[in-house]
Amino acid sequence: MTANKQQENAFWLRKLDATLGVEPTIRDVCAPCNNGFLSNLDGYACTLFDNSFSKIVQRYETVKFVSDYHQLKRWLLKVCYNSARVHTAFDVFAYQPLLPYIRGVSDATGRSVHLYAHLTYPDTAPAERVKDGVPRLFEPTSNRVGFMNFTVPGVGRKVMRTVHIRSYSFFLAFFEPKETSAVRTDFDSQFLAEIPNAVRLRPSSSAVSLVCDGWSAWDSFEGSRVNQIVVEE
Repeated sequence: MTANKQQENAFWLRKLDATLGVEPTIRDVCAPCNNGFLSNLDGYACTLFDNSFSKIVQRYETVKFVSDYHQLKRWLLKVCYNSARVHTAFDVFAYQPLLPYIRGVSDATGRSVHLYAHLTYPDTAPAERVKDGVPRLFEPTSNRVGFMNFTVPGVGRKVMRTVHIRSYSFFLAFFEPKETSAVRTDFDSQFLAEIPNAVRLRPSSSAVSLVCDGWSAWDSFEGSRVNQIVVEE
């Protein structure tokens, strides 16, 4: 199933603890923005979904992921910003300085955000978390946006944003202008050492090889909220 042919979308809203059938609307976004650069970003995301995200990647499989770095990061930041605003999240302030980047008028303002990617693999959901008590294969088919806390010795705790799109997980780390390149380099090395087979994406390369041996789909899903699988006959 491709993004352009998908018949149903589900959006889970934490503040309501409910799944919505339509994407939450940000009402104060101007029409030219919605019909202009934001629409273009969504169009690029649909193309990327059809080319890459639609396929469930199997464990140990190696994937060549091809993307336009800036288009991808702008879209991910747009998704995170929308989520932050819908939930009145504490990190909503972090996106204001990034608006010129999201709008595509300044690449320089996006340099304060590092982007990483890795793949999650299908796994077995434990019996106690399935309604009928029968373990089942759990594939990474959901799409989620959330927080991730990561602590680096000498740097401290950094609150990151994560965007999970089926098998793909993207991590965005936000740095303050005063943080030195040494701090960023140290964070890079620590983060990549802790997250299995994660890769930092860079504008200098449009293609990277990703090995699907990061987190299991169930561990990633269970960590996002308390769930129980209900199997419909």
